Amino acid sequence: MRRHPVSVSPEVAEDADVFRHLASCEQERDTRLTESASVLIRDVPATSTSSARCWIRETLASYPGSLMAAATLGSGGCLVGLRGGAVIKATTTGPATDPGLLPAVVYACQRKGLSVSGTVVTLRTGTGHELDVTLHLVP
Repeated sequence: MRRHPVSVSPEVAEDADVFRHLASCEQERDTRLTESASVLIRDVPATSTSSARCWIRETLASYPGSLMAAATLGSGGCLVGLRGGAVIKATTTGPATDPGLLPAVVYACQRKGLSVSGTVVTLRTGTGHELDVTLHLVP
């Protein structure tokens, strides 16, 4: 997976392996971005899995046009709630310094139709840094 921030990347057309989406952090001041985002992100780490799930439920209810909501976990990784009710935990082999990276991996896997049960994806950032991202469906 490659991630290209729209502000520094030329227009990249979608195809079978390239997926574009708008992600917005909960603190975004421009409500047009939040209301239009496919992925909503809480970058302040949740104190517990239950508080992360609560935020995900409330956020998806508040923004019916979004496809998923992702909450960073204080213990590492993040929980990503999908519009259909599934919750996926994403973890990495190293620090994911940008809270949008792990939800972007989940988004790409969902668009590609990949199973998330134990899926491992290598993420390469623009700085050449590589992370292995593991996805697990949370009951």
